Amino acid sequence: MKISFRWLISLLETKDIPIDDLAEKLTFAGFEVDSIEYISSDIILDIATTANRGDCLSMIGIAREVAALYNLEYKPFKEIQTIQSYNSNLISFTNLNACNFYSITLINHIKISPSPQWLQTILSNLGIMPENNIYDIINYILLKYGTPFHVFNLSEDIVSQTLECKVENNLSGEKITLRNLGIHQLPTDCLVTKLNGNIASLSGIIEQADYRVSNNTSIIALEAAFFDPTVIRQSSTRCNLKTEASLRFEKGIDVSLIYHAYNECIELIKDFTKGNLLACSQKNILKNTRKIIPLNITKLKSVLGRSDHNTLTLFNIEQIFRNLGFNFTPTNQGWDMEVPSHRNNDIDREIDLIEEVGRIVGYNHFEAIMPRKNFGNSFSQRNKISKYIKNFFISHGFNEVVHYSFEESKDFLNDIANVKITNPLNIDQQYLRTSLLPELLKTHNYNLTQNNTSSNLFEISRIFQINNNQKQEYDFIASAWGGYPIKTTWSSKPTYLNWFEAKGFIENFFHFMNISVSWNQNLSSPYCGNKLFHHTRWTNIQYKNENVGIFAQLHPKWQKIYNISYNMYLIEVNLERIYTIINKITYKNYLFKSYSIYPSISRDINILVPIKTSVGTILKTIRQTKNPFLISINLFDDYQDKSLKNHKRLTFRLIYRSNTETLKVDIIEKYTYEIQQILENYSK
Repeated sequence: MKISFRWLISLLETKDIPIDDLAEKLTFAGFEVDSIEYISSDIILDIATTANRGDCLSMIGIAREVAALYNLEYKPFKEIQTIQSYNSNLISFTNLNACNFYSITLINHIKISPSPQWLQTILSNLGIMPENNIYDIINYILLKYGTPFHVFNLSEDIVSQTLECKVENNLSGEKITLRNLGIHQLPTDCLVTKLNGNIASLSGIIEQADYRVSNNTSIIALEAAFFDPTVIRQSSTRCNLKTEASLRFEKGIDVSLIYHAYNECIELIKDFTKGNLLACSQKNILKNTRKIIPLNITKLKSVLGRSDHNTLTLFNIEQIFRNLGFNFTPTNQGWDMEVPSHRNNDIDREIDLIEEVGRIVGYNHFEAIMPRKNFGNSFSQRNKISKYIKNFFISHGFNEVVHYSFEESKDFLNDIANVKITNPLNIDQQYLRTSLLPELLKTHNYNLTQNNTSSNLFEISRIFQINNNQKQEYDFIASAWGGYPIKTTWSSKPTYLNWFEAKGFIENFFHFMNISVSWNQNLSSPYCGNKLFHHTRWTNIQYKNENVGIFAQLHPKWQKIYNISYNMYLIEVNLERIYTIINKITYKNYLFKSYSIYPSISRDINILVPIKTSVGTILKTIRQTKNPFLISINLFDDYQDKSLKNHKRLTFRLIYRSNTETLKVDIIEKYTYEIQQILENYSK
């Protein structure tokens, strides 16, 4: 927002303000000065206001802040003003929706002409092109008070009839003609102002071109209103229209300034156009509610800290709030602060009041003391477990990703109701997600389309569901992997994961968490029959017959859709259940042993066993020999042939190593022979 320095000092009735010092103080007070422009008759400051300070989108609002910064007495209005009704029978109001205050004033016999030079100079200096006396007055009032008014051009026969005014939501298919924008199709449920049944404006945003003032205008209707900020924001967003008026209505205008702005506007119109007041009517349902917030002096000093030059005296604090327009009553602990009308939108708590003192005094006047580090606070158990799990996946070469919590579809999980968002960012983000898997796959696919290498991904985040009509959220972990070819031995070629190797990784994860799980295809699971999963290669992960997650292979159809040439594996686990389980058990204790510096020796053994004999049983038998040097057993061949009938040949590789010496061949042969003798029982 641009402000005139010359106009500012005239409002404050002072000249003892250096421009550079003013720019610095405004910046420290939260109004950053982007630029200072020196012109022939004035100095223009371009100020950035924060989103919650709609009261400072006016010269009076900025003057109030400057007065507080320089401890100047500033009372722009000496008396309370009102709007007087006149010939109100000529105006009728119906359906004034989302409007707590509304006034229409009819002025006739006006003459459209250029505005006085002083007014044109002010507007030009602030970047507004002068148009005519009516619109220049409206813009001047907007700059001075931050109060938007709209003016409608009326036909002369309005004098002989009652002007019917409505403020209501538009119907589907209605159109409006806008200046320089042509015909605009209005979305449904935009707030519009109608005069005698015709749309005159998008309420609080812009008037229709047919109702704009022209050189032939002789009668106008001046609209003064206080619209609901939320409704104006919604209308402006739906119509994709932003104006100076809508910007101020969205942030909330100062109710106390409406009457002063209106009366000055009427006087200027009568003076510049020689018009006569024909009628005025208003509807006011504004509630004069007092917002009282206690302020504790001890807490104020504790939060802000020590200041230089003994700034935080009771007198100085009271003077700051007095200059900002607050009324207050002293108490034993401090004050009961009454929030002024222009600050109702952003002052809600005691800390907001403390911030006001810090702003005006200047944070550079307080000692910079670093907060003490509290070593006593530790991470919560949930946080520790989450980090524990995250480190496991990262150490195995996975990349962590983070997605938005929104999704388009609402039917990913069976019998699970989605939480629908009331005001979604767009139509593709109407629901809160019930699963992390869809976005993981989209991210994996995006990386492939960008010619990036495949990556193993995981995400720890929250999902949202409706259970028993209650909206609930849970921590989950999900992962999608399988795109990295790996070597099982140094001599073998890299291959992609198969189903059993991927399942083995999940088993290692739960072994790492010291949780014993089982696998079961539970047909009542919400994941059952999911379109993403392979129709047979999926299983529920269970702990004591209770589902804690899902493990599945991506369906071949989706592999083709995503142009994936390898098998992808998916897992999703409910961390809420993991947190509960781990609270009942202890972490697995890992014993770290020194790595042997002596070479290993391998031996292969081949046995003939019945075809129904499980490999796990044979491995268990070999381990039960308790061989002190046997460190690894690997099955590397499973041979079946018709000639073997009901048998198969299994070949194992046994690896021996000692931590203290190089093993001799005769010792290794002895241990291998003993194992073979034991395994011969399976051949019988």
